[in-house]
Amino acid sequence: MTKKPENIKVEKGQTYFLCTCALSEKYPFCDGTHRNASTDLKSMHYTAQETCTMAYHPGEAPKKI
Repeated sequence: MTKKPENIKVEKGQTYFLCTCALSEKYPFCDGTHRNASTDLKSMHYTAQETCTMAYHPGEAPKKI
């Protein structure tokens, strides 16, 4: 399953758990769905270096926009 890139607002110092399997009901954030799926994918942990809006696509590091 492929998801489109999402824009997410992040706050400096906060850690986010981002979905890499594209199955999460809370996409682009991980809800643990990958644990019940036939996948070896795990969530991506991302700690924001600044408060800003980021573009996120599964399997890629978030990019500031």
